[in-house]
Amino acid sequence: MCPAGRRATGESHGKRVLTAIEMAPRRKPHAAEGNVARRGRATNAGKMPDRDELAPAVAAGGNVTRLIHDGREIFLVGTAHVSKKSVEEVRRVIDELRPDVVCVELDAARFDSLRDDSGWRGLDAGDILRSDRAGLFLASLLFAGFQKRLGDRLGVRPGMEMLAAVEEARRVGANVVLADREIQATLMRCYRSLGTLDRIKVLFILVMLPFTASDIDEAEVEKLKDREKMGDVMEAFAREMPALGTPLIDERDRYLMASVQEAAGKRVVAVVGAAHVPGMARRLGEHADRAALSVIPSPSPLGVALQWLPLAVVAALVTWALAHGPTRAVRVVELIAGPSAALTGVFAAIAGASAVATLAAALLSPLTLVAPLLRIGPLSGLVELRRRPPTSADNVRIRDDVLSPAAARKNPFLRPLLVAVATAFGRSLGGAIGIAWAVGWLLFG
Repeated sequence: MCPAGRRATGESHGKRVLTAIEMAPRRKPHAAEGNVARRGRATNAGKMPDRDELAPAVAAGGNVTRLIHDGREIFLVGTAHVSKKSVEEVRRVIDELRPDVVCVELDAARFDSLRDDSGWRGLDAGDILRSDRAGLFLASLLFAGFQKRLGDRLGVRPGMEMLAAVEEARRVGANVVLADREIQATLMRCYRSLGTLDRIKVLFILVMLPFTASDIDEAEVEKLKDREKMGDVMEAFAREMPALGTPLIDERDRYLMASVQEAAGKRVVAVVGAAHVPGMARRLGEHADRAALSVIPSPSPLGVALQWLPLAVVAALVTWALAHGPTRAVRVVELIAGPSAALTGVFAAIAGASAVATLAAALLSPLTLVAPLLRIGPLSGLVELRRRPPTSADNVRIRDDVLSPAAARKNPFLRPLLVAVATAFGRSLGGAIGIAWAVGWLLFG
């Protein structure tokens, strides 16, 4: 297939999942959804009020779900995160309902970054590298950058409806609750839920997002809030990435609903992404342990085993070669180390690493094959960071620069992270080639 054809295929793939990025699969609706109304009647010893009894703005909107629980009113306002109409609707609903408390789908970190762009200035690339989160950070940043580009196109900042909810709550005298789970916990639980192939698929989808942004207009964004189309969107995303359903949507439905139910007040408005509304409604009256939902799972036994597998294989091959003389053992080491060093250096250079960082990555790569606790990605990234540290101005540009490979390679904040991801991939690929080469030589050489 020609390059243009490959790009067209990638754009098509990216667009199929575009509106489903925050709509990971959930179970199909079933009879239990009727429990929302039944719980309301049971709790209040009477039927739930009709929509005509609500404030005009609420009765007129198609994106507000009214629930009754323990004598309290809970209004779920489903939004699209890059939509002017969502901002207007949120303000109108809060103004007319005058709730006691407003819950928003944010944690403290995301609220700070939305409220003040200077939060990006305080990011520390060194901390990201030392905690071995370069790949995870870049993946989340690609989505944040895509949302920003889409918001720029539509004339609205991503997440403005959440800020509008906070501002309107304060204006009417309502308390504000940051109701969502910490973003790092969500990202790590998503990461742990994915296998290798799924992680590759996620990376591909995120990489293709910039190419799809130019084809999306505000009318398509508004489709996110159309409940009649919601099932089709979720089914499409389920086909693309079913493993993300539990940590990205289902767990957060439980966490958000628990936060809403624990909020003090007779009338509560919760402003959340439209994808969360059906699941939150089904969770009405259920207890959820929010602390347990925030625990970051340990790596699986298989993941730990794979981390130590290169050492075991290299040791076995060297032992096998030593049985036939030290010369053969030295040759096996050369065959394994050569491709690992070469490909690690090549990928470091592709990522924009300096000559010093490229050389360091190439020299350290074979060592990390037999010392699993030494991570080539963080090591090479830190060398690059030390050589060319970023400024606060570089930090502020990362959401824009991450969408352009050329700009990302030039950005001193992003470049060390790219180097870390690239060298980790290069070492893995080179190590696999070297081991295969050594096995072939021992068998047939």
